Amino acid sequence: MGVDPLEGEDQSIDHRFIAADGRTVWFHTGVHAAERRNKKVYRGLSVEITYLKEIQEKLTQKTAEAEEANRFKSQILSIVSHEIRTPLNAILGYSGLLKNPVIGEDKAKQKEMVDRIYRNAQILLDFINTILDLNKIEAGKMAVQVEEISLSEILKEVGGNLKSAADEKGLRIEIVDDPTLPSIRSDPGRIWQIFTNLISNAIKFTDQGIITIRVVNYYYEKRVSIVCSDTGIGISEKDFANIFEPFFQVDLSASHLGTGLGLSIVKKSVELLKGKIEVSSLIGSGSTFEVSLPYDLSEK
Repeated sequence: MGVDPLEGEDQSIDHRFIAADGRTVWFHTGVHAAERRNKKVYRGLSVEITYLKEIQEKLTQKTAEAEEANRFKSQILSIVSHEIRTPLNAILGYSGLLKNPVIGEDKAKQKEMVDRIYRNAQILLDFINTILDLNKIEAGKMAVQVEEISLSEILKEVGGNLKSAADEKGLRIEIVDDPTLPSIRSDPGRIWQIFTNLISNAIKFTDQGIITIRVVNYYYEKRVSIVCSDTGIGISEKDFANIFEPFFQVDLSASHLGTGLGLSIVKKSVELLKGKIEVSSLIGSGSTFEVSLPYDLSEK
């Protein structure tokens, strides 16, 4: 004898339970509600769908990751194309002007254009080297050259190299040395790169005021801290976790646009030298980066 068909409404829902062992278990429950002989009649079925939910969650996550990867790829291509195209356009433009016989006779004008070609070629080379260095560090193939160095002398050299960039914005670079600091054993090239990036970054994001580099000697701990402070636009606390990520940029305005690689190189280079870096900042009140390095990189 068959069951009489019931006319009514179908409803379904996914719901979850927490099992005794702490696992989350999902069920799909379907219910058919109808009226028979003036009585409510319910028929239903529940099926466990935990496995399907896990697959769905993984697919959702993969989709989100793919979308983020595409967004990140587009951002990288935009930054890289800008960083390559700008100096290349300058090089091509000034090279073309040098072909003009009238300009060729003006030695002063000719020298100015050659200097600009050289400067833009150097910018292009530095950008390519930065990407290669980042790749080497991430692949664990960046070798360190340990030798006895004067940290103060390196900082003065870096400050001197960047003085013209600071002068253009009316900024002052002040290096406060610690006379008690002895020579340290580390990699001079990496240290030069670290503080070139930190001071360059400070100049970029500071429109007025001063950039201070302070050396602090921790003799009993056999380490030295170099504190780089500026009076710039500052960094929001919510960005602290991302500022050392490759291609991440705090400010995307045209006046502050860059590669987003400087701080990533800094952090990875500091770690390569067995040191650490910390940041503190307030929006509108400048930023402070503190790099701590051991006296001797060769010691374990």
